[in-house]
Amino acid sequence: MDAAESAGRRALREVLTDHPVGAPVVLGVSGGADSLALAAVAAFVARGDGRPVRAVVVDHGLQE
Repeated sequence: MDAAESAGRRALREVLTDHPVGAPVVLGVSGGADSLALAAVAAFVARGDGRPVRAVVVDHGLQE
């Protein structure tokens, strides 16, 4: 695991501290590289904590 992935996992675990275990984690993603990286980290972290992950793809229309 590289430093960025490790930092992402730590940050997400911190954000989820007050999130009920078992409640779904819903992500808004655009499909870009950063969104997909967030989705991958969230899936790993949430799965380990027993939380289902759902992604909502948002086309913000900023890129063509």
